[in-house]
Amino acid sequence: MKFYVEWQFFLAVASQEKCAKLVDKISGVLGVNLNEVKSERYWKESAVYTVGAQSSFEAANPKDALDAIMKTIKSLAPTWIVTVPSDDDSWEFAGRSNPGAIHLSGVNSVSFSVLTVKNTGLAEAV
Repeated sequence: MKFYVEWQFFLAVASQEKCAKLVDKISGVLGVNLNEVKSERYWKESAVYTVGAQSSFEAANPKDALDAIMKTIKSLAPTWIVTVPSDDDSWEFAGRSNPGAIHLSGVNSVSFSVLTVKNTGLAEAV
């Protein structure tokens, strides 16, 4: 079963180049390939970039997916605020980092949403 993760990062960096380097570092710490990375200056703070990215992984079932994503995010921070996974038509799970909990310098905040693929082959948004 394939699971997709939508990531959002708020990074305190001075330039687009430093933003790209920090995104590469985050990817390495998480142990995932970040795809479709899009970054721009945060409109509220010019010294912060907001970055959106995607990744995916395989798991046998939603319980294994929950375990996998929890192990993945633990590499960035020890505590997270998470929603309870839903068991509707599609499995959903989301979370965000606690303020000040991120291990990497320059990473202010991280949020993620995990979604599954229905039998139609189309991704369901969280």
